Order: sequence, then C-alpha cells, then structure tokens
Amino acid sequence: MHLAGKSALALQAVRHNLAAREQLVLWGDDRYALPTWFTSRFSARYVSARLFNWPDEALAVQSLTTPPGLSEGLRVSVPERAVLEMLYEVGTHQSLEEARNLFDGLRNLRKDMLVRLLTCCTSVKGVRLFLTWARETKVVDVDALVQLHALPVGSDKRWMSRLKDGTLLVLKRHG
Repeated sequence: MHLAGKSALALQAVRHNLAAREQLVLWGDDRYALPTWFTSRFSARYVSARLFNWPDEALAVQSLTTPPGLSEGLRVSVPERAVLEMLYEVGTHQSLEEARNLFDGLRNLRKDMLVRLLTCCTSVKGVRLFLTWARETKVVDVDALVQLHALPVGSDKRWMSRLKDGTLLVLKRHG
C-alpha cells in the first residue's frame, strides 16, 4: 500500500486548490478495506487496481519513494507514477478540471521513468489523456515519445467515454 495520485503529487509540491481536509488516496494491488479506526481519524480512500503490468519488480519499487522530511518507510508514488494514477481516476473520483490544473503544475518529469511507466500502464484512458495534455503543455515531446516507444494507446479509433459529471471525454490515439 502506498500514498498515490493526487495525494502523492501534493506531498511533492504539485497542488492546485487547498482543501480544508484533503482526502488521502491510498493505492494497492490487492482488494482491501481500510479499518474504521483509520477512516474515522483520516479522510482516506483505498484504490485497488492493477494500473501497471510490471515487467519486473524493480520498476514497481523504483517508482515509490519517501519524500524528504517524512517518516522512513512511508511509500509515496514518484510524480511520474502519481500523475498516471490520478489520470486513471478521472471521471470517477477525480474531476477532469482539477486533474488538468494539477497536470499544468507538473515540472521536471524524469523522461526515462515516465517512458518506463507509460509503456507498462494498463489504462488506455490514462495514457491517451497524458499524451493529450503533454502535447498541449509541452511537458514532454509527445511526437518523439510515440516515435521511439510503443505505448499502450489501444486502437486507431478515438477513445470516448461519458464521465460521471456528464462530460464527454474524447481522446485521440496520440493526443
């Protein structure tokens, strides 16, 4: 279990709006219910999803860190992983608008880590949304990225989904 998505980005100084009581996003591979004693003290939710098809366990470990000033052993997604976790939740637990605002705050993503995570990401929506916004914000060179690496973007057709708030999300293959 690790701190993920928007919560991990916030710990690493990527924020948009400050909430009075920010909900912690905890992530793990196995289904799990947070204990009542924990949720009564902390506003938190747990996500169990296999967002990455890990080529080896080393990448799974390398994509978690303990930011400076926090208790050793607290596992937090690195920004490259956290942004993909956040994009996975767009339309369910994460608003499109807030995700875009947080995405705009991304700086200095490590290209090697990003490429490794994108290539093993199982969410077509997450990868396509990342490529779309990366193209718009120029956070990475999307054309070079898709030319050099086989990214899991699904078919050649547009990806479309109606989000919980009624918004129609349409994503092209490479942003």
